[in-house]
Amino acid sequence: MDKGCVVNLRSLRYFAEIVRLNGITAAAESLRIAQPAVSRQIQNLEKELGVKLFERSRKGIELTGAGEFLHKRVVPLILELDQTKHLLTEQAKADVTDVVIGLTAGEGATVAPILIDAWSQRFPAAKIRIVEALAPTIYDQLKSGALDFCIVPDPMRFPDIWTKPLFEEPIVLIAPTEDAGGVLPFQDLEDLNLRKALSLPLVLPSRPNPLRTTIEDIAAAHGITIDVTYELDSMSIIKDLVSRGNAYGFTTYSYLSNEADMQKLRVFELPDAAFKRHISMMGLFDGPTNPSDSAVIEFIEGRIIQTVADGQWPGAKPI
Repeated sequence: MDKGCVVNLRSLRYFAEIVRLNGITAAAESLRIAQPAVSRQIQNLEKELGVKLFERSRKGIELTGAGEFLHKRVVPLILELDQTKHLLTEQAKADVTDVVIGLTAGEGATVAPILIDAWSQRFPAAKIRIVEALAPTIYDQLKSGALDFCIVPDPMRFPDIWTKPLFEEPIVLIAPTEDAGGVLPFQDLEDLNLRKALSLPLVLPSRPNPLRTTIEDIAAAHGITIDVTYELDSMSIIKDLVSRGNAYGFTTYSYLSNEADMQKLRVFELPDAAFKRHISMMGLFDGPTNPSDSAVIEFIEGRIIQTVADGQWPGAKPI
């Protein structure tokens, strides 16, 4: 084959169809092309490659050794090209392009790997990027257009942002184990109730963290003044401080996915229905995604709801 030649894709398709149907006439009918045109394409292909691809026999046509060699490589190539064309066409019809999603840390640890894997399979020609940050930072990035949409707990309300509730998850109390040591005396926390939980020395994120706001709202509704001993904007450090016996805290199961966390901490679900938070999607009304007609939103929402239904988001329940 001449080093400068370029093999015609149409010729390769005709070649593959001739082999599939074992005849030029049948291939021409299948392709809806005149038989002479198909024959010319094969002749040109043989000329370009410098080899003979078919031998005529009483049984019809048979592949030569070179023909078999080419066929083994051409069919997977054509199938891959057809699949690629199909995926790109479907993606274009759905108006799907690259997407940037904002997640807070707990949601990111739970669902980011699932979303990335599902997205890569469904929209392989579009990139997905996950940005993990605190809720206030996510709101700022959403408003600036750096994010297409976000998934956050207990979302704040903004006139220019749409909100789509997804599910609710329990807020749990985390406490030191008996052998934790630390500055606090051990409490077995039997008969734990709302007032007792909120009266413990707490470590909480600073305002306006959604978890902090929720805990303060619950306390205010019951006339309780909470004792915030420490303010930390890192759940990993909060968990470490609690595990060392220096405070109690509140979190959700999504932050306790690590088996080691469950061994270092005691976890209590409170019977009061107030100890829960809602996870929602948010986006700009005039942004690239609209919940009423966006294939991206529909896909991400469906995958998250399925994650909850499958029990992959601990403690979560659909709204």
